[in-house]
Amino acid sequence: MFCQNCWSRFVTTILILGLQIHVFAQTEYQASIYTQKDGLSSELCRNLYQDKAGFLWVTTDKGLNRFDGNSFYIFRHRPDDVHSIANSSCNGILEDRKGRLWINTDDGLSLFDHKKQTFQNYYTDTSVMPVPGISYTDMAEDHAGRIWIGGYYDVLIFNPETQQFEKSGWYDYALKKGIIKEEKRNSITQSVIKKSETELWLMTVYGLFSVHTPTKTFTYYPNPKIEDYFAFVLHHIDKNGVLWIGTYDQCFYTFDPKTHQWFHFSCPPREKSISDFISDIDRYDEHTMMMTRMDNIFLFHIKTREWKLFQWRDKLTKQISGGFSRILRSGDEIYITATGNQPFLHLSKKNPLIKKTKIPLPENVLNNHSYITPDGKY
Repeated sequence: MFCQNCWSRFVTTILILGLQIHVFAQTEYQASIYTQKDGLSSELCRNLYQDKAGFLWVTTDKGLNRFDGNSFYIFRHRPDDVHSIANSSCNGILEDRKGRLWINTDDGLSLFDHKKQTFQNYYTDTSVMPVPGISYTDMAEDHAGRIWIGGYYDVLIFNPETQQFEKSGWYDYALKKGIIKEEKRNSITQSVIKKSETELWLMTVYGLFSVHTPTKTFTYYPNPKIEDYFAFVLHHIDKNGVLWIGTYDQCFYTFDPKTHQWFHFSCPPREKSISDFISDIDRYDEHTMMMTRMDNIFLFHIKTREWKLFQWRDKLTKQISGGFSRILRSGDEIYITATGNQPFLHLSKKNPLIKKTKIPLPENVLNNHSYITPDGKY
């Protein structure tokens, strides 16, 4: 294993604006970098999800990707096939209590059939959503098996039993309470995450809400110091129930539902061209959170509030040309999406049993499935 011969850790302390940052040489991780040449459908990766079978799913603007640890299989919309995914531009992923995989797309909601490898698609109409063909965001399953979907102007509910969409009533609630005083840019609900068996969290451009799903009763959790919740995303809920919320240009916030207290955290120093946009937050270990900003990936110690740069072996020699976006940690594996020359990275502490080799894709292949062997043939 590489970690038996790993480089010694080095720590460089920088004291700027009262923030202490360490460079953390996490060189026991080694990276496999995947691009469109390796079978990835697009360099614009939106969401990551690992299902119960261990497959990693990557949504993009040009197809749904299933990654088995070695190669990609792509599902794209085909106009001549009603059982293809509703739209190649896809976003959120949900695995429900029955093990069914739901994918929201720019045109509708798609249910994946594991046996047939096909999709059943469901579409809204203008009575439920005034602007059809929107980009949906996060999804969560409620106590009754209904799917709550974030989107423009309202939160939708889809009932798999009746196969019907309905409005949740969140928008009307916020409007009547005077929370919505004017239409915000990109009036959207970014986050829909389970709070309890009968409650969900909703992170919107108008603030943070919860909903009691059996009665559709909403509760608002204001922060008077926040004027604009644009691109606020609820990324993580820790074991104490604390919410970790990334922002577009204000680093990140936490919210404790027990005390109703908000806390704002400042990010490490950055270049002027870089925004304090925390695009993802995930747990790294018991004491540390992992966060992505365009320029770097950071480790944030929960108690000491100390920041460290997260590094891996190849990152020291192969710099990314774009920016980091999403992360998913699964055991000793870390998956990262980014823009630029390294759109999908797979970090592992173990040397792969099968060596990754770049293989040119056959022409005119829509759903490519390549097998890579130790001698590089497939």
